[in-house]
Amino acid sequence: MSKGVVAFVDRVGAALVAPGRAFAEAEAGRGGAGDVAWLLLAKVVCGEARAVVAAVWTMVAMDPMAGLSALARQVQAAAGLDLLVWAGAGLVVTAAAGRRRSPARDFDLAGVAWVPFLAVGVVASLAMTLAGWTPPRAVTDGLGLGALAWTLVRVARAAGFARGRAAPGRAAPPHAGAAP
Repeated sequence: MSKGVVAFVDRVGAALVAPGRAFAEAEAGRGGAGDVAWLLLAKVVCGEARAVVAAVWTMVAMDPMAGLSALARQVQAAAGLDLLVWAGAGLVVTAAAGRRRSPARDFDLAGVAWVPFLAVGVVASLAMTLAGWTPPRAVTDGLGLGALAWTLVRVARAAGFARGRAAPGRAAPPHAGAAP
């Protein structure tokens, strides 16, 4: 496995179990928004493989615009809520950073905070699919609320991390959130 893949897997794992380390990596420009893009691509390709193949086949064999439209609908359905949560988290972190804001880094921190939201959804979906179980709405709503709560805790921590940055023209203070 290449060093880049190992680093990616390490950053995603850190976002789940050692968020301070993951926030420090994102603040240094490693991970964050780029990891969000790769994770969303993996979610769409793996979770919607049939629909993606059908849409691409429609583009090639029939009508490019109809296939593109179908593909866009599937991508929106698979990734829309994730993008909304990540964008909202980024805006909250940027606003909370105040004078210390750095929008690119704030959205990287929000990307780290978003990983639990994705993880709960993907793991729950995989487990339910493997078990052949279609859960009642109360179960899926509970999982969604739990994932959102975990993400909100991480967003608050990301905001604190962003507020701990050096103000423009000053030396950076040590980050209390940098330890795992």
